[in-house]
Amino acid sequence: MNIYLGLTILICLSAGFAYVNQRVLKFPFVIGLFFLSTLLSLFVISSRWWLNIPINEIKGYIQLISIDKIILNFLLGFLLFAGSLHTNWNDLKQQLRPIALFALGGVLASTLIVAACFYAVTLLLHVQVSFIYCLIFGALISPTDPIAVLGILTKANVPKRTEHIIVGESLFNDGVGVVVFIAFLDTLTTGTFNFPHFGFLLLQEAGGGIIMGFLLGYCLLMLLKTIDHFETEILLTTQSSQSNNLCLFVGDTQ
Repeated sequence: MNIYLGLTILICLSAGFAYVNQRVLKFPFVIGLFFLSTLLSLFVISSRWWLNIPINEIKGYIQLISIDKIILNFLLGFLLFAGSLHTNWNDLKQQLRPIALFALGGVLASTLIVAACFYAVTLLLHVQVSFIYCLIFGALISPTDPIAVLGILTKANVPKRTEHIIVGESLFNDGVGVVVFIAFLDTLTTGTFNFPHFGFLLLQEAGGGIIMGFLLGYCLLMLLKTIDHFETEILLTTQSSQSNNLCLFVGDTQ
């Protein structure tokens, strides 16, 4: 299976799932796609016992494309861009303190709570799992999806202040989650937790992202002021959503 065929199948599945969700399930868009994708994954995994499906070949394709790097280094930028595109900065800056508290403290607390609960479950099931793996799992799932949050809030009658806090937290917690995930992954590799290194990662990923975002955003604003052509504007704004990730990714590989 080549890349073109694989992408075509994924797009067709996404379109089919979206149609089924709108006609039958009527869940919020992202939740509906996630639910149906989970059912399909369970079907594929369980089919090894009653269908002749090449499970090992499928695993090989997944390992070959390095989906973790694709999500962190490329798709994450587009997801955050799509979420922040319709977010009003004037509304967010009035709630910066609670947003920062929930984005940083909330992710850290959630990571520890999820890790502790997961570790307790492994003990009850007599499965030997190191606590560092539980921490990595907690950091991986603690950040909420900004797209799902924005989609739900548009249909829910919540106070504007609460909506602004939730939207802001959901947009900024991914950066915190990435830093925590990388720090724990580095701890797993080296065998020790290095707090200065964790602080450097925080400055590099979070502080560097903010600085590069402002610089690239300002340059993009200057470019957009000189043209009046919506196709070019779409291409420029879409390209800018990945420029920051590219700069930090290149820095990480040095």
